[in-house]
Amino acid sequence: IVFDRYQPSIEVRDKHKNVLPVSKHRATQLKYNRFEKATRAFNEYWQAHTVTLDDKPVVPFVKRKFNDTLELGGRFYGGFQRIPSKDRERFKIDNSVTRELDYSSIHLAILYAWEGMPLNYLEAYAMEGYERDTIKAITLRALNIESVSSLSRSISLSANPQNKEKYRTYKADRAIYDLRRAKGLACKAPFKPKWIKAFIEGIPSDTIADDLVYDFLEKHSAIKAHIGSPDIGLKLQAVDSEIMALLLDNLRLENIPALPVHDSIIVIRKHKIKARAVMAQSFEKITGFSAQIKTK
Repeated sequence: IVFDRYQPSIEVRDKHKNVLPVSKHRATQLKYNRFEKATRAFNEYWQAHTVTLDDKPVVPFVKRKFNDTLELGGRFYGGFQRIPSKDRERFKIDNSVTRELDYSSIHLAILYAWEGMPLNYLEAYAMEGYERDTIKAITLRALNIESVSSLSRSISLSANPQNKEKYRTYKADRAIYDLRRAKGLACKAPFKPKWIKAFIEGIPSDTIADDLVYDFLEKHSAIKAHIGSPDIGLKLQAVDSEIMALLLDNLRLENIPALPVHDSIIVIRKHKIKARAVMAQSFEKITGFSAQIKTK
């Protein structure tokens, strides 16, 4: 598998996913060139390494994708990320078994860091009267919403039993599509209703949306001002992608090949301890606080 060095390794896209031209502003061009150079170095490094799934080659190359400007988004995307997580467990790098290491609650931790506070990881999803999985699902949605009222609407929509069943059907069809596409097989994407994007998994059918939102905001009062603020999800992605870029570059310099999966990395099992240490260092360098890292 050969990396096409003539294709850009990063791109800036508008809300319709059209690629935008690079600004002629000198500071923006310098930043673009720095990101391009680092991402290209990552892709070229992978030409000396291999990834396989059940002895079949997996393309390890990535592209960083920003939204409207270089200050929004910027995550690393690659075809291997569309392979279901259970199948990714069977990835081999250079014929060696792998492990996936994950930053816990990374966006919540970044928000607390912005307020000069460490996140209490043990209590991050603990709220009296609610299941942990429910609060975790709410948190993920709350950090990517346009307004607090839209969060309440999403909860109500997601508590509807009929919507739950429709969502399960769509998710199953989508998983089949993603797997076939990742293997290069002919396939057609399932129809995606507009409301699917707002659906939150794990919301009990008897949930009262306004009560849950109120309790959630009270729990996280320190970061309340950020929830529902403009482009908050993309701003958080810009920070987590900065952490990931630093992490991948440092691992490359340590000659540790790693595959990024948004807020986690896949590495050879024997590199797990060293990779965990580099993850912690990268997070602290960007945020000033400690990370919690777990093995998936």
